[in-house]
Order: sequence, then structure tokens, then C-alpha cells
Amino acid sequence: MKKNILYFLFLLGVTGAFFYKTIIFGHVPFPGDLLVSEYSPWKYYSYLGYNPGSYPNKAQYFDVLRQMYPWKTLSISLLKQGIVPLWNPYNFSGTPLLANIQSAVFYPLNFLYFLLPQIYAWSVLVFFQPLLAGFFTFLYARRIGLSKISSIFSSISFAFSSFMTVWLEYNTIGQVILWLPLILLNIEKLLVKKTILWEVLLIASLAFSIFAGHIQVAFYLFLFSFVYALFRNGNFFYFLILFLFSAGLSAIQLLPAFELISNSARSSHQYSDIVNKILIQPWQLIMLFVPDFFGNPATRNYLIPDTYIGKVTSIGLVPLFFVFLVLIRKKNPIVKFFLWACLFVLLFVTLNPFTYFLYKFNIPFVSDSAPTLCVFILCFSLSILSGFGVDIFRKENTKSLVFEKKLLSYQNFVKNYKKDSNKIIASLILE
Repeated sequence: MKKNILYFLFLLGVTGAFFYKTIIFGHVPFPGDLLVSEYSPWKYYSYLGYNPGSYPNKAQYFDVLRQMYPWKTLSISLLKQGIVPLWNPYNFSGTPLLANIQSAVFYPLNFLYFLLPQIYAWSVLVFFQPLLAGFFTFLYARRIGLSKISSIFSSISFAFSSFMTVWLEYNTIGQVILWLPLILLNIEKLLVKKTILWEVLLIASLAFSIFAGHIQVAFYLFLFSFVYALFRNGNFFYFLILFLFSAGLSAIQLLPAFELISNSARSSHQYSDIVNKILIQPWQLIMLFVPDFFGNPATRNYLIPDTYIGKVTSIGLVPLFFVFLVLIRKKNPIVKFFLWACLFVLLFVTLNPFTYFLYKFNIPFVSDSAPTLCVFILCFSLSILSGFGVDIFRKENTKSLVFEKKLLSYQNFVKNYKKDSNKIIASLILE
């Protein structure tokens, strides 16, 4: 346990280095550049010497500015007054607030808003996303047999993958997926011994992922975790009960959400948009190796006429090298599972004959938003595979080092034997 704390502190240091501008300079992880450059009255004022309306911005992803942060502000304000935040009177003629899910009214980590000023609580929750995702991945990787070094490697690869990084400021999607490795850890524990502690932790982790604020990503997480439990020879009905229990615990959020969805005027994405813009085109897969091959919105040189955050698949070039080692070495069952997971995700998020036909149908939880939101499963799977690759690499080097030591020892033996033999022969001749 003490060693785990040390690794947590290490990941805390890595995360702190990533957020050094927030820690040292007090910068808030919030897209305020969009506010002062695109919205009245702020765009008519000069900031930091820039002419009015010319403040640099990435010109994409206004959702945090227009939705997530205002919804969070209103819901926390109402909760502090002892009012259940059911209604938002400030959008249109009024809209549901609790039911829209992304306001994440019941998310347990919201307690920070009651301890800290809102801007600090927001920043801490953004900070927590890679920190907790990394630490939970480390614990899960250790559980399935990876070495400490490989577990740290996998945890950093996932926590700072391109998918996690580009969604950080949303403070919802990352909050959902950070629970994935903890859920898988709970499943592994329950496969060995069924105890109330791990059952409660599994149910709570699943419920927290729903409360975190994005129903589609939570749906992908539920499906992936349940398939994982079955693949690991888990009892179907036992895990089904646990998963349904977590959904029942989340009913306070799910029931209003489903009612809102059933009465919503929002329609599914147009088929042409899914095929031509949302799905990853085969030639865009190069972003798996070079994330900014087509530019980046932050530098306003993104060349593709769609959203950058829908195409992010990279976990880094070095981790991918170790994934390649897994492909050419002997594979254990867990490795095979994550390899298949990578293939299935790529099958569903890229344009190919299968998806060209599949998305002609209106698929619940998929067609309503971007199917590419399940890319976090690809990033997580690749990160775990990279950990296995690191262990393979280290074992191969260890074998090579042992062989070299044995060879050197043998050479020294032969050399000494020749010297001793020559001495014996010389002494016999002299006698």
C-alpha cells in the first residue's frame, strides 16, 4: 500500500508538470480565449495588447463556454441554496437542467464546489482527470501482472493520450472514462473472490461514470466493461445483476434523462455527415502516429473541415512501438482481448464498407452523437498493450544480458584454462 502511495505521488508530479501553468501562474483550464475574441461585449475590448476581436483562439469547441461551465455554475448555485436544479430559465424560454446529464448534478466529486471557490473547484476537477485515470490504470495494470515500470508506462500513456487531453476542458467526458480502469480492477478482484467491498466499489464506479456527465460515453464504458467481465470467465448473471444494480442506483439521473431524450427536438446526425465528416477516413489514421499531421486548432492551421477532437487516436509514438512488440510475440488471453478491442473500435469509428452500411440505421446512443467517442477504448487498450510490450522488451534485454554474461564467463574460463594448461605443461617439461 505504501508503494502504491509512492507511485500516486509520482503520477501527481507528472500531472503537476502537465498543469504547471495552472499551478505556478494560476491559469484556469477554461477556453476563455473564445469568450474574449468571439463574444460581445468582450470582443470589442483590447486584451494583452491585442486589437479588439483579434485575441488568438483555436476557433473550435465552444461547448464549455456556452454549456458546461454555465450549467455547472447554475446547478451548484441552486444546490447551495438547497434547491434541486431541475430547471434552467436562462436558455430559450427555459430548459431542463438536471435532465440534460451534462450538468452532472449528482456527480460525487462535485463536493469540491462546496469546499472551494468555483473556479478552483473547476480547475481541480480538470486536474483530477489524468491523475485518477493514471493511478487507476496503474492499479489495474499491476493486477493483471504487469511490472511496476510497465504499469507506470501504461498509466501515463492512457492518462495523457490525445483523447483524454483534448477533452480535459469539457470536464465531463474525461470524468466518465477515468473510472474505466477502476471498474476493470474491481472485476478482476471479484473474479478471484466475491466480497461486499469489491461489489460496492464496482457498483459505485459504474454509477459514478453515469453521474459524470455524458450518457453516450458511459454507455460505451458499460458495454465494454461487461464484455470484459464475460471474457474473463465471469458469471453472466452475477455481473448482470451488479451492472443493473448500478444502473438502478443511477436512475435518479437516468429517468429524467430518458424522458428528456424522448421529448427532445434534437434529431440524429445526418447519414452524410456521419460518413463524410464524423467517421475517421482511412487516410486520417496517420493521426494515430502523428496527431498534428493535418495541423491543430490551437495554432489555427487544422486543414480538415471537421473537428480535431473527433479524430484523436494517438497514445504517443513510443508506446506504439511497444504495442508492435506485442504483435510479434506470444500473446496471453488479456493481450488478445485488448487486441480485439482495438480492432473492433477501429472497425466502428472508421469509414469502411461495414460502417457505410451500419450507420444508415438510426442507432440509439450512437447516431445521436459522434460514434468516434468510443475511441477512448482504443486509447486505453493500446496503453495496456504498450505495458505488455515494455515487459517483453525488458525480458528480451535481460535474456540477452544473461547470455552475454555467460558467454563472457565461458571466454574467461577458456582463457584461464589455457593459461593453467600452459603452466602445467611447462612445469612438466622442466621436471
